[in-house]
Amino acid sequence: MTRARRLLLVCASLIGLLIIAAIALTAAWHDFRQAQGIEQLDWQGLHLGPSGLRLTRLQLVQRDPSGRLLKLDAQDLRLGLADWRPHRLQIAQLALDWQPASSALQPSGGLPDLSDERLRALASWLPRQVEIASLQLELPCASGRCEERGALQLRRAGAALLPASGSLTLYPQAVPGTHRLQLQVDARAQGAALLLELGVLLDDTQRLSLQNRLQPSDGQLAWDGAASLGQLPEAEWLLPWLCRWAECQAQGRLDLPGEMHLGAAWALRLPDPRLFEQLPGWQSATGDLRLSADLPGYWPLPALGQLRGRLHLAASGQDGRWRPQSLTADLELRPAAALLADIPPALRPEALQLSLEPRAPTDEALGFYLKLSTSGGPALSVEGNLQLGLGELPHLTFDALQTRLRSASLSEAGLQAHDLRVQATLRGRVSADAAELTLSAAQVSAQRIASEAGTALDLQAKLDGLAVSLARQANGFTYHASGPLILSTRQLQHPSLRLLDWRLRGRLEAEPQRLALSGELGNGAGLSLNLAARRSDATLTADIGLPALFFRAGNPLAGTLADWPATLEISSGRLQGEAQWQLPASGAQRATLTLRGKGLAGIVDTAEFSGLDAVANVELKGARLRVALPTLSVQTLNPGVPIGPLQVTGRYEGELAKPAQGRLSWTKAQAGVLGGRLWLEPGSLTLGEPAQALDLRLQGLEIAELLRAYPAEGLAGSGTLDGRFDARYRPEGLSIEQGSLTARTPGGVLRFRSARLEALAAANPAMKLVTEALHDFHYSLLTSDVRYDETGKLQLGLRIEGRNPALEGGRPINFTISLEEDIPALLTSLQLSDRVSETIQRRVQQRLQR
Repeated sequence: MTRARRLLLVCASLIGLLIIAAIALTAAWHDFRQAQGIEQLDWQGLHLGPSGLRLTRLQLVQRDPSGRLLKLDAQDLRLGLADWRPHRLQIAQLALDWQPASSALQPSGGLPDLSDERLRALASWLPRQVEIASLQLELPCASGRCEERGALQLRRAGAALLPASGSLTLYPQAVPGTHRLQLQVDARAQGAALLLELGVLLDDTQRLSLQNRLQPSDGQLAWDGAASLGQLPEAEWLLPWLCRWAECQAQGRLDLPGEMHLGAAWALRLPDPRLFEQLPGWQSATGDLRLSADLPGYWPLPALGQLRGRLHLAASGQDGRWRPQSLTADLELRPAAALLADIPPALRPEALQLSLEPRAPTDEALGFYLKLSTSGGPALSVEGNLQLGLGELPHLTFDALQTRLRSASLSEAGLQAHDLRVQATLRGRVSADAAELTLSAAQVSAQRIASEAGTALDLQAKLDGLAVSLARQANGFTYHASGPLILSTRQLQHPSLRLLDWRLRGRLEAEPQRLALSGELGNGAGLSLNLAARRSDATLTADIGLPALFFRAGNPLAGTLADWPATLEISSGRLQGEAQWQLPASGAQRATLTLRGKGLAGIVDTAEFSGLDAVANVELKGARLRVALPTLSVQTLNPGVPIGPLQVTGRYEGELAKPAQGRLSWTKAQAGVLGGRLWLEPGSLTLGEPAQALDLRLQGLEIAELLRAYPAEGLAGSGTLDGRFDARYRPEGLSIEQGSLTARTPGGVLRFRSARLEALAAANPAMKLVTEALHDFHYSLLTSDVRYDETGKLQLGLRIEGRNPALEGGRPINFTISLEEDIPALLTSLQLSDRVSETIQRRVQQRLQR
C-alpha cells in the first residue's frame, strides 16, 4: 500500500470516529435535556480563550413534571478563568422568570446534598466573584406576579468557601419615588463555628441587623444570635412594597410613625448539626429566647392588622416544648377584616386592647393579671387573674374572670337589640387541645329586642351554672354547652298576643350542629306550656305541650290570645294538647296541633253550651291548612231553644291566607231538636262560592216540644213531624228554597185557647167556628211547605185536615194557613226571657240598644 493510500485510510477513519462521536454526543445531549426538563437552551456570540469565556446572550427555559417553570435570559456574560478554573463571573443583564409548581407533583422536601465534602469540592469550581449589574426578577407574589429590578454581588476571599460576603440590591417597583433596599450577608468561620451576619439597608441606612453563631456541639447544633430593628422612617414606602409580596393591608397613604424598636436574642440547641444537609429540627429545639417590641404607633402585621404598644417575652424550651418565663404586654390591635371573618358583622370591634401584668410566679405556674377590652362596636371587657401552668402540657386556669359586653344598639340575623348587656364570671381551664369553662353570675339583658316575630321589652336571661367544653378534632374544634336557663320579659308584643309578661325556666344544650332548649313557659295570665325546641341540620323544631287546663279556675287562653273571641266564655271543663312546628333552612314550614276538650261548658255569642267533647287535629304545610274533627259532640246548645246532643265529624282544607275560601266536608253533622233529629247528609262545600246544595233532613220532631218552646199563649198539641229541605249555602248565609214538613199518621191534637182569639170570635161570627174547632182539633193530616231566606225569614204554608169531636158531630174541617216568622227576632225574644242566662240577656239588650 502506498503512503498516499495509508494517509487516506487514516483520514477516513478519523472522520468516521468524529461522526460516531457527534452522533453519540447528540443523543446524550437529547437525553440530558429531557431528563432536566430543558425546553430551550440557546446561546449567541460564544468566544473561548485562555483568559476566559464570553457569551453575548444565553437563554434557558426549563419545566419539570410538577409544572414548575424557570426562564433565564443573560446578556453580555463573561467568565474569567485562572488556572482553567472559574475566577470571576460578570453578567451585564440577567432576567429571571420563575413560576411555582401547578400540579400535585411537588419537589421533595429538605435541602440539596451540601455536605462538607461536597461544599469543599464545589468551592474549587465556583467563581470567587459574581457580579450582576442589572437583575430583573418576575416572581409569584400576593397580588399575582410581581417584577423587581436590582443588582447582585458575591465575593470569596480565597479558594475556600469561607469567608464570603455578598449583597443583593433592589429598587422597589410600584412605589412612589426612587428607593433602594439592600440585603448584606457576611459569613466567616471561627474555629468550628460559623459566624453569619445579616443586615438590611434602606436608602443606604442600616435598619435591621442579625448576628448568628452556629457551631456543632456534642451531636447538636448550637445556634446563638440576636436581632435588632430600630427606627423605620422608610415604612411609608417599604410596607406597601412588602404587602405586594405578603398579604397585608397597606392601601392609600399610610400615617406611620418612624419610632419603633424590635429586639430578639436566642441561645438554642438543635438536634442535628448538619445545617446544610437538611432543615433544622425546630420542633425539638432546646434553649432560651427573649423578645421585645416597642411600637409607639400603629404598625401593620400581615394577616393580623395594625398593632401598637409594648411586649416583653422570655421563654425557655426543652425538646420543642416552650414555656414562658416572663411576659408583659400592653398592646392595641386594629384587626384585619380576615381575622374577624367568622364573627357576625354587628359584633366586630374596631380595636382590641390587651394588657398583661405579671404576678408572682411559682415553680409550676406563671401568673398574670389580664385586661382585655374593645373599642368601636360593642364594648367588651375581660379582666382577672390567669395562671399559666408550666407542666408537661401548658395550660391556662382562671377562677374569677370578669366578662362584660355592652352595646347600645345591635342588629344581627334579623334581630335588633337595644341596650344589650352581658356579664359573667368565668372559671375554667384552657389548653392547646381542650377547654372547660363554667359560668356564674351570668346574665344577659336588653331593654328591647325586636324581630319580625315580635318585640320583647326588658328581656333578661340568666345562665348561672352553664358549662362549656371545647376539644380539638381532626377537622377543627368541637364544643358542647349545657346548663340551666331562666328567660323572662316584662312584655312581649305580638299581634296574636295580649301584652303580658313571659318567663321560661329550662335547660340549654348546644353543639356545633345542634341546639336544644327545653323547659316550662308561662305568662302573667296563668298559661303554662311545656317547650322543647331544637335546631339540627339547619332545621328548627319546636314541640309545645299544653297540660290539662281546667277552666273552672279561669281561662288563661282568653287572657293570652289577642284574637280570642270576646263573646266566647268557657266556665268549666278541661282542655289539653300538643303542637309541633318545623322550619327547615330551605322549603316550607310545617306545623301540627292536636287539641282535646272534655266536658267544656260556657257561652258562645248568645247561646249556652255544655258537655262539649272534641278532638281537633290541625296541620299546616307551607301555606296549606288542614283541620280534622274526628269527633265533636255537644250535649246541649241553647240559643233560646235547647238543642242537643249535637255531633259533627268532618274536615277543612284551605289556604292559610284565605281561610274563608277553603273546602269543608263532613261525614256526620246532626243535632237533637225538640225530641227529634236534624242532620245533613254527608257532603262538602267550598266556602265563598255561591249557591251550593245541602241535603237537610228532619226526623221525629215532637209538636208538643215545639209548642212548649214557641212563645204563643194557650197553644198546645201533639204529634210527630218529619221533613226534608233543599237547602242552599251562599256566602250571605243559609237558605231553604224548597222544603216540606209532614206529620206522621195517625196525626195528633191541636188545642188553642186564647182570650184575644175568643174576643175576635165574639165580634166575627166567621171566626167563631174556627175558634171552637181549635179548642180540641184532632188532625189526621198536617203538611207544610217551607221556605227560609238569608235574612232569617221563615215562611210556612200549612195544610191541616181533621175534626173537633164536640163540634157539629165531628164533621171534617180543613185549614190552609200561611205563617211568617222572623227567626232572629224570635230567638231574641226567647233570649230576653228567663230561658237563658243573665249574661246572654245582657248581651242581647246591649245589641238592641246600639
